[in-house]
Amino acid sequence: MRKFMLIAYDNVAMYSQLSPEQMQAVVEKYMAWTADIAAKGHLVLGEKLTDHAGKALTKTSGALTISEGPYTEANEVVGGFWIIQCATEEEAVAIGASCPHTDYGVLGLKEVDLTS
Repeated sequence: MRKFMLIAYDNVAMYSQLSPEQMQAVVEKYMAWTADIAAKGHLVLGEKLTDHAGKALTKTSGALTISEGPYTEANEVVGGFWIIQCATEEEAVAIGASCPHTDYGVLGLKEVDLTS
């Protein structure tokens, strides 16, 4: 089985406009979709990233610079990911197309090699 990463690029401004009830409905859609692909044997791993911006690590002339969050000025951030397994890229696209995230943001698809 081949493995693919589905990457949820979130639109921060859009989510900030949702009421708590609307946000709960969105979360429930994601949970149902994730449970469905897990029941079908496609889910390897899936996680929501925390709201913490994280760290950006860069080197210039060998000197390490650490700053808060690589997305401090971006409108889109990576909000979560799923690793799925399926036979073909076409099947991965079909699974991704059924993800609720396609209604709210961009869903990236990239094949991954977890054997290295």
